[in-house]
Amino acid sequence: IEDRIKRHKAEKELLKQQVAREKDEQANAFDRHETKNGLLSASGQVETLMRIHREAETDSTLYKEEHREEVYTLYSDLAYDLDQTLQTVLSNAMTREIIHNTYKPKLEPYDILTAKQRIKGDNYVWNIYPRHIPEIMMDESLFFYILRNGISNANKYGELNGIITISISIKNTNLEVKIDNLPGDNHNKLISLENHNIIFERGIRLHETGPSTQRGSRSAGDGAWIMNTCAKLLDGSCNIHFNETGTTFIFTTPVTTCVTNEDIIDFAFPTNTCFYLIDDSRMQQKMLERSTSNIGI
Repeated sequence: IEDRIKRHKAEKELLKQQVAREKDEQANAFDRHETKNGLLSASGQVETLMRIHREAETDSTLYKEEHREEVYTLYSDLAYDLDQTLQTVLSNAMTREIIHNTYKPKLEPYDILTAKQRIKGDNYVWNIYPRHIPEIMMDESLFFYILRNGISNANKYGELNGIITISISIKNTNLEVKIDNLPGDNHNKLISLENHNIIFERGIRLHETGPSTQRGSRSAGDGAWIMNTCAKLLDGSCNIHFNETGTTFIFTTPVTTCVTNEDIIDFAFPTNTCFYLIDDSRMQQKMLERSTSNIGI
């Protein structure tokens, strides 16, 4: 009996170690994917800068004022992408907590429109509803992982340099982020999938491995899995739809708005606002009258 108990304990310890190794492997995949995204973006900007400088060397007239402005913008974007990649490496501990299911979302007041300022690109069309979204309680790191991966996949697998529409809206108590892109290579294969959401499983690659210059060739198939992992931590969900006109990625999650004392003190109804208060009880009418006078109506 003692031997059996010892063997049982040893087997349990071995299983625990195997699970821990698998979790660490998943965390490493998470980090690799995010680091690769940032470095590929920075690499593309370096190539553009090199091209501009080569053209300027052969023809000095090319280096006009607007050309210099483009160079400054590229350097700024390059610094930003490298900083984001550094933050990904530094957040290694958070990654492991996410994969080991021990990460607790850090919900803090967050202006979701700041995410728009962090995303650089000329082919993005933004739709925001309502126009002035109030601050919400959100884990910024998790949200930005989802948004950045969604846009990265739209660039990677959609039409080359095609328009990408990013819609952010709050309806009742739900936040919805929708990313639409035009059809890319092998889009017909995606349409024919029986279950479109299969892409959110780990390691699923729906595109053939091609030369290193081919878009998406370096992908391990973990991007959508990362998005879905982060979405679940926010009590949200990810869905994707492939159709004839393109691809639509949707992330939804329940949110609460962050209202401060200043918001209440500074609140005012728009001018020319009309109120109709109707009640057949005289007592209720008096209560309504007192309430409206206290509000300042």
